[in-house]
Amino acid sequence: MDNESIKEDKNSKGDFFDWSKDHIRGKNTRNDTIAMWIFIIIVLILGITMVIMINTSKR
Repeated sequence: MDNESIKEDKNSKGDFFDWSKDHIRGKNTRNDTIAMWIFIIIVLILGITMVIMINTSKR
């Protein structure tokens, strides 16, 4: 089990490094930045809604 999980971690790291190399080269950078901004906006909206819900539930 441990060896398999370590292999999975190495594979995921390799994929991430491959993606970062492509990102540095300038391959699909525009799509990546758009996706990143969409992700950040979604996270911000979720965080704001959570804070509002917590504040309203306390009252």
